[in-house]
Amino acid sequence: MTSPTGWVSALGLLVALAWVVPAHAADEPSSPSPVLAPMPPPPPPITAGAHAPPPTTSRYVGLMYGFGPGVLALDLEVGLFYGFVSAPLPLDVFLHDEYLMGVVGAGVTFPVPRDPRWHFDVYAFGLPARSPLIESRSREVLSLGLGAGFHFTSDRGFTLGLKFPLFGSTFALDDRGMDDVRERAYAFYAHSALALPVTTFGYRF
Repeated sequence: MTSPTGWVSALGLLVALAWVVPAHAADEPSSPSPVLAPMPPPPPPITAGAHAPPPTTSRYVGLMYGFGPGVLALDLEVGLFYGFVSAPLPLDVFLHDEYLMGVVGAGVTFPVPRDPRWHFDVYAFGLPARSPLIESRSREVLSLGLGAGFHFTSDRGFTLGLKFPLFGSTFALDDRGMDDVRERAYAFYAHSALALPVTTFGYRF
């Protein structure tokens, strides 16, 4: 039979262990529970009005080819300035005895706020030409007018554009003159359709 002294000693040992073990466990770093680990925050929602990031590379000079009579165009975009030159090469090369024309234009370009890869262009242009569109024989004329359009440039440099004449007039450069207003308007839009880069695609450097 155990003596009272033995029972007192055992009880004292249990009390000492009750104080020492919790204090030792509190000093050790605890590993986070995989069940109670904090979840990463969700990604921000994509709203319908979010803007596309601006292009990562600045590109200024574009070389483009236009549909129709084969218009070759070269343009320059620096800041808000926009300028271009174009010519219908097949007509100028193979039918140079009757057709010879080209376009020089300059104006401003505005990036679209929601997608800076798109630009809206407004420009004035001049179009000297020699062609038989007005009469049965070739005449030398000069068309002056205003135009507008859009052009898009991808991050990799691919570009496409759309240009159209708004309004203008054509003036004769020879001594025969051109007095009819309807004839002036017809000559303006007819020559613009041949020499203006209405629909183009190409690469911007």
